[in-house]
Amino acid sequence: MKTIKILLIILLSLIIIGITLFFINILGYNGITFFGTKESKNIVYKEEYDDVFTDIAINSKFGNVYVNETNEKKVTVEIYGNKERTKVNAEYNTLFIETDVESCTIFCFNREASKVIITLPRDYAYNLSIMDNYGSVFVGEFDNMKLKATLKAGNIKVLSANILNVTNNFGDISIGKVNEKMEIIENFGNIEIKNINIMKDSSIRNDFGNIKIDDTNEINIKAKTSLGKTKINNNYKMSLITLNIRNNFGNITVNN
Repeated sequence: MKTIKILLIILLSLIIIGITLFFINILGYNGITFFGTKESKNIVYKEEYDDVFTDIAINSKFGNVYVNETNEKKVTVEIYGNKERTKVNAEYNTLFIETDVESCTIFCFNREASKVIITLPRDYAYNLSIMDNYGSVFVGEFDNMKLKATLKAGNIKVLSANILNVTNNFGDISIGKVNEKMEIIENFGNIEIKNINIMKDSSIRNDFGNIKIDDTNEINIKAKTSLGKTKINNNYKMSLITLNIRNNFGNITVNN
């Protein structure tokens, strides 16, 4: 029985590695390259706003999203792709961006993915929502931001956020720092977090893939994995703040 369990773990590990590498290859940070697909270099929208929007929503159907920080008190938007399939609406303290590409059937050759680059003040303390069906997301260093990101297939990297809500179906999640609260759901991919300093109860859930955390503040960590190993260096069980970590298949490592 023990031998069968070990063989099952090895087999599923190989499957996970293979699929993960596949998605990393086609949906990496350097652009999407699937059957000749790459990021578009055709700029279709460029605008600078003096207003700092309290709500920003980005909906990308097929492409990468980059959110960069600046010390200037303004918002800039650059969009590359298909002009007819790009929508931007800025009014009432709300900025909405939607991008899409030309539809195709089954196999798509020489297809260009859209690219959204938005630059926000480093002290931006409002709401940013990102939905990306196929593509990767990068968010810079925003210690005061409330970020919600939903991906179907692609990697996401966030340098820092105050409140973080991330859901990803396929692809890795990489977080630099979380300051107040986080809710992370991963279906297939690894989760890596450098620094946690949460002030409210939070949770991390993964179906297939490893979870690795480096530094944490003094919090109670409740961790459980169905198939894998759990290692927590320091656990403050008397803390009023709890981080729940659940994994169906993969290791949980907290090096605090």
